[in-house]
Amino acid sequence: MTDDIYGGIREQIARSRKRERRSTLLATLLPVLIVIALVLVAGSRLMKANAELNGANAKLQTSNAKLMEEKADLDAVVTNLNARIETLENEKTDLQNTLKWVQAESTRPHIQAQITRAIDKSKAETAPKIDLQIAEESQREGVRDLQTDYIKGGYVAPGIENVAKLGAVIPKETEVRYFREEDKEEAAKIAAQLAKEGVTAKPVEVKQNGNEKARQFEVWFSRNAKKRQSE
Repeated sequence: MTDDIYGGIREQIARSRKRERRSTLLATLLPVLIVIALVLVAGSRLMKANAELNGANAKLQTSNAKLMEEKADLDAVVTNLNARIETLENEKTDLQNTLKWVQAESTRPHIQAQITRAIDKSKAETAPKIDLQIAEESQREGVRDLQTDYIKGGYVAPGIENVAKLGAVIPKETEVRYFREEDKEEAAKIAAQLAKEGVTAKPVEVKQNGNEKARQFEVWFSRNAKKRQSE
């Protein structure tokens, strides 16, 4: 019986020691396991951070490549602009030299005469024109005064033509004929000016071949048109 008691005590002691070893082992391994878990978590975060960093670096490299391309394009534009500026400067110098030459040459009498003729020709080509058509020779003197007024007003009035002698149909009422729709208002003003001179006139649009220049007019006097009295 004594042996049984001692055997039970030894068994309890063995179990107690076994539990102590387990507790000691667990106490020893737990910190290690915690450290391993922390290392794994930190490693995972580090890998994620590295992936994000690599992505950011890739985007940065792409942006840098685009910036380099844009810089190259801008450099090319600047180069072209500088070349254009240089060309314009050369053209400016040439024009200044030409202007000096023209100014020097224009003081010569024969050059001045040529310039005057060119200016007169240009004015004649661009100035409005009025052709004066009379029905009787008795109207010529009064119409000549009108011709002078038109010339002073900036019109080209080349002459007075007796169209009755050419067999033309004379209108019953004096007409201010125009050939383009945009000249209607000016034709009305010419007719109004004739009315002030005692000649009743009306604007009439005449359809021709469409090649007439702008501001071309013809005044066709009727047979009973009142002559203007010289003042």
